[in-house]
Amino acid sequence: MCKLSQTQCEIVRDEVEDFMRNGVLFTSVDIANDIKSHQKHWMRNRDVADFLRNNVEVLSLDLVSCGDIEEPWIATYSRMDNGKFANVYHPLSVSADDYITRDLEAISPDRGVDQNNDDWPLNDQNDNVPKVPFDFNGVEFQIGDTVYYPTRKESSMWMNKGVVEDTFSSSPLGMPPCIKVRKNTGRLVTIKAVENVVIMR
Repeated sequence: MCKLSQTQCEIVRDEVEDFMRNGVLFTSVDIANDIKSHQKHWMRNRDVADFLRNNVEVLSLDLVSCGDIEEPWIATYSRMDNGKFANVYHPLSVSADDYITRDLEAISPDRGVDQNNDDWPLNDQNDNVPKVPFDFNGVEFQIGDTVYYPTRKESSMWMNKGVVEDTFSSSPLGMPPCIKVRKNTGRLVTIKAVENVVIMR
């Protein structure tokens, strides 16, 4: 039984949909770590894993039906570098062997996230200044900015338009800066390749 709250389920769903739209293969650790780093929200990896087992296929079918992705995603039980096995989520026509980050470890509370009050960072000893997200022209993103960003499907590419709803600096754990954009369709997407985005002011 999934122990995530409704809000946490929505956060995980949005994160999963972003990974699928970008064609990035993932495990529960990828999803949980990204949420902990960028959204400063603590949740247990095993609870995220339960959510993925029960929802990824349905979420992918929803994205297929609205034209955001080309095909359904499935899970393949695959061996990680530490000898343990985990579900790798991938498009139907893509092999789970293409999943690269098999040495990824789940972020623990003492690595920067307080599981009680979600403060960030908790025990950060990193002196590096976080990098804020800038667009193609070197302009810093602001909430409310109208932006254009490229989307690729197979051999086709086009520009999408949206409005910035949130920005995230790079984290001490090495996560790059990113932005959250509300598309004209109403969907919220996370864009990590911010250097390809253009602000229109």
